[in-house]
Amino acid sequence: MYRARRYWDNFNASDPVTQGIAVVALVLLAVFSLPYFNFPWQATGSQCSDLASPHISGNNQSLLSEMVDPSVLHLELVPPTVSINPGDTLNMSVRFINESMAPLTLYLTPDMGIFRYTDQESGVLFSVQSADGRVLGEPASSRPVSGGPQNYTQDQLRILRPRSRCTLDVSIDPNRLRVAQVTAGQYRIVAVYRNQYKGIVPPPGALTPTPIFSNLGVWTGQVQSNQILLIVGAQPALIPTR
Repeated sequence: MYRARRYWDNFNASDPVTQGIAVVALVLLAVFSLPYFNFPWQATGSQCSDLASPHISGNNQSLLSEMVDPSVLHLELVPPTVSINPGDTLNMSVRFINESMAPLTLYLTPDMGIFRYTDQESGVLFSVQSADGRVLGEPASSRPVSGGPQNYTQDQLRILRPRSRCTLDVSIDPNRLRVAQVTAGQYRIVAVYRNQYKGIVPPPGALTPTPIFSNLGVWTGQVQSNQILLIVGAQPALIPTR
C-alpha cells in the first residue's frame, strides 16, 4: 500500500506532458494485451452461425491470414462426459478457437456434423470408437459422402476474428446413432474439422476489376479436438479418458 502511494505521489508530482505520455503508454499496453487474455465469460464465444460472411469477390481478404499457419486454428469438444438414455438425442458443442492475430475464413454451415470420420470428407466429422476398440460411424448409405465444395456461396463461409472463438452446436438424433451402431455402452468421441479447398473466385462481371486474389482464402487443413466420453444407458464403470 505504501509503495503504491509513493508511485502515485511521484506520478502526481510530474509535469503534465510526462503524465500524458504515461497514460497513453498504459492505454496502448492494455489495447495490445487484452486480446491475449481469455476471460471466463468468453469461453464459448458467439454462435458460429452469427459470424459475418465474407464478400465472394476475390478482392476482400486479409493478407495476414494468407501467411498464418493452419495450426493456429484449435478445436474443443464439450462437455467432457455426456450421459444419455437409449433413444435420446446426442448434443455436443464444437468450439473453434482462432489463436492468431489474423481473421480466418471458415467453411461452416448450421447443419454440419457427420457422425463418422474419413480422410476424404470436409466439414465437422466425429471419430467414434467403442469400448472394445471398434471404429463406428454412420454409413454413406444413410448420409452421403461430403467432399466439400470448391465454389462456395456466401452463406457457407464465416469469418472468425483474430484471437476469438465461436461455438457450433451439433445434435445427432436417435436414428443416426442407431445406424452408427451407437447403442448402450461407452464410446470415445473426437471432433475433427477438415477442409480441402480454398475456393474458386467467381468470374468478374461487366465493368468489374480483375480480382486481386487467385482464390477465396478459405482455411484449409485438418485439426482435431480433445476426446470426450459418451455413456449410453447405465454403466458400472467409466473408460478412462486420455
